Amino acid sequence: GEGIIHALDAKTGEKKWTFTTQGEIISSANFTEDSHVLVGSNDEHLYCLSLKTGLQKWKYKIEGPINGAPGVVDGHTFVAGCDGALHIVKLSDGTMVNKVPLGGPSGASAAIEGQRLYVGNMERSFLCIDWKKAEVVWEYEPPKTASFYSSAALAEGLAVVGARDRRIHAIK
Repeated sequence: GEGIIHALDAKTGEKKWTFTTQGEIISSANFTEDSHVLVGSNDEHLYCLSLKTGLQKWKYKIEGPINGAPGVVDGHTFVAGCDGALHIVKLSDGTMVNKVPLGGPSGASAAIEGQRLYVGNMERSFLCIDWKKAEVVWEYEPPKTASFYSSAALAEGLAVVGARDRRIHAIK
């Protein structure tokens, strides 16, 4: 709630470092292969920090809070934010590769499998995006009005996600 990420020694529980953002942290952290941690903040930034020291490698700004955890695949990170866009960012330096409109704000973490990324928005849509082409492959709108706040799970060719219509949607 205070916008602080803490790193603890897994064996001893001893504090290694802290890093303070300018907004609340709702996002879960994720890790890169090169010993960095990624975390989004309500201060509209995605931070890349050294896992060892907590020093900032880079930060990337969007136009709204980041509530979902950043995804990591093939040297890229992905943030679906409250600005209504999916941001595709290079892990090496935090520069934007591309941005895909989502049709509304998103507070969820994207599920990723290969080139496909799955995420819902708070308006009424659940999308499948080809992140390498930066384009929407398909968009699902449920029969009854429902927004998607939860993160999807992928299993057996389905994207499974909860919605505000109190239903679980399994989308193929």
